[in-house]
Amino acid sequence: MLMGSVNAGCASVGPASHPAPTALATGAPTPLWRVHAGTGLTAPVAVDDTLLFVAGYDRKVSAVDLRTGVTRWSSRLPGVIVGGVLHAGALVYAASGRPEGRVVALRAATGRRAWKTATDNVIAPLAIVSGTLVVQTRSGGVLGLDAMTGAVRWRRRVGAGRAPPFAVDSTALIATLDSLVRMQATTGHVVERRRSPGTVLSGWCPAGDALVAGTTDSLVIAIGAHDLVERWRAQVDAPVVTAPVRSGDSIFVITRIGTLYRVELSTGAAVAVAALHWPVTGAPAVVGNLILVGGADGNVRALRHDGSEAWRLALYQPIDIAPLAVEGGVLTFDGNGDIARYQL
Repeated sequence: MLMGSVNAGCASVGPASHPAPTALATGAPTPLWRVHAGTGLTAPVAVDDTLLFVAGYDRKVSAVDLRTGVTRWSSRLPGVIVGGVLHAGALVYAASGRPEGRVVALRAATGRRAWKTATDNVIAPLAIVSGTLVVQTRSGGVLGLDAMTGAVRWRRRVGAGRAPPFAVDSTALIATLDSLVRMQATTGHVVERRRSPGTVLSGWCPAGDALVAGTTDSLVIAIGAHDLVERWRAQVDAPVVTAPVRSGDSIFVITRIGTLYRVELSTGAAVAVAALHWPVTGAPAVVGNLILVGGADGNVRALRHDGSEAWRLALYQPIDIAPLAVEGGVLTFDGNGDIARYQL
């Protein structure tokens, strides 16, 4: 399963329609199809071999054919969807916040509901760890649901947080606003708890036996996956609210003001490779040998590792969801709810 992930940025107010995407540099990818999939798409999105699964603030979960761009099914939830979708096996999971907190499992092939469980308002993306669906709520609670039936296995209060849970063997790593907590997924038992080196709002990037994330106080941090002990930290020029990505022995991270950093995985040494001078609303993505970054200006830029620009696509602002690599190409997601597939 491939998955893309990013924290939502600001909403855009604009016309309901807009021109087709424009390639602004030689070598830009070739468009294959484009479809309007809903309003206010949220991250993460998910794919299987044939379908792309997305969800939006319009309360709809949709499945789009990866080959043709045709919407195969759409299913409506009882509340505004937060935290995108999660796909595992034959099911697609989504969660709603206000006015009704619900976690829903839909059948990936048809969109029909397999189960629905009432929760508090959900605030972060979902994760499956050892057959348990881990759910974080706005009130600081964490629930463990049976991923096949939706039955509640356990409930714990650990504190408020927005970063998605992360699987570490049979445990789930939860980042609250001030702590890092590792919980046994099947029971909810707290295995390890440490004070966080900084407030983490983004997702974690696995790097061997370490995990890397950005913080709101302008740091990139690496911690041990099992002991939660800080390995290194790197100072950058602005808060980091989107997940880092790994390419080879480097971590790439982009700050809120648009500076792309390359960080050595072994030492934490950070070098600014591009100053893009526009607000960043989407996480970076690795596609082949390029780093793709979307911003508030509606452009997706493909950058080489030295920071030079390979090509650019002009879409509808803002770009809140990171581009997603698929076989032979890439998917883009714009601020109007449009999805496009390009061939590289």
